[in-house]
Amino acid sequence: MASPLSDKEKYVSLVTFRRDGRAVATPVWFAAVGEEFGVITETNVGKVKRIRNNHVSRCRCATTAAT
Repeated sequence: MASPLSDKEKYVSLVTFRRDGRAVATPVWFAAVGEEFGVITETNVGKVKRIRNNHVSRCRCATTAAT
């Protein structure tokens, strides 16, 4: 299956969910890890806490013009 990500994208929009169910979209760096992609972030930030608590997240491609 072809990847929805290209070499031009540097960020994806990671959507995590608060305990009350509200979605929180956060732009994050990503990197290829074999045939999958990993998110690069600090370990003590809200998005990581929400993933640990909920285990449900979505990721959307977000093309950016980062300089």
